[in-house]
Amino acid sequence: MAIRINFNGLKIGGFYDRNFLTKLWGYQGRQAISKGVVTPANDNTIILFVTKKKQKSSTQYVDYINDNFLYWEGEEKGGNNNRIINATKNHDPIHLFYRFRHHADFKYIGNIELVSFIKKTNAPFKFIFQVSPETNQNVYTLNEPLPLYGNNKETERETMSLNRIGQGKFRVDLLDLWDSCAITNVNVPEILKAAHIKPWKESNNFERLDPYNGLVLTPP
Repeated sequence: MAIRINFNGLKIGGFYDRNFLTKLWGYQGRQAISKGVVTPANDNTIILFVTKKKQKSSTQYVDYINDNFLYWEGEEKGGNNNRIINATKNHDPIHLFYRFRHHADFKYIGNIELVSFIKKTNAPFKFIFQVSPETNQNVYTLNEPLPLYGNNKETERETMSLNRIGQGKFRVDLLDLWDSCAITNVNVPEILKAAHIKPWKESNNFERLDPYNGLVLTPP
């Protein structure tokens, strides 16, 4: 029997475990959705199951939500990287289930949109997804510490509010360069702030995305 993935029975912000989703989607066993990336057969849906604090025995990918962006490292073997990279072009919806700690229930965040990706050699690709502020409400109620602060030619665009295009990549590049706060040496990525040395408003497009024009800092 063909599996039909249906999200109508799920509530944005609701908590679900894999056993419930296995039955909802008609799988015979939960192993079918046990991976971090699930791409059901005969369906164009991509489902991400993201755990912030992983078991010690698991590969320690650095995945977290910060400021309505999901920073996520692709699978080590990269089998689904191209599928995710081409999701927007192919009209493949990406759904996110997120939890802070392993063995906890996942919070259904809903649809997310790929903003940028960074190819790495001998390392997992890094992806940045936009999470809607509406669907991301109270995402930190999963016992996650609340943060202490609230390739395009054009680096600014207007939507309902002003978003900085490329800011996510700037943050990733800056964390790769610095790894931790330049002052306190704190290396908890979800609470670190990517700060420009030369202010954003005074920088040209290159300077706005140049990691050497930035510092990683712990918010006051």
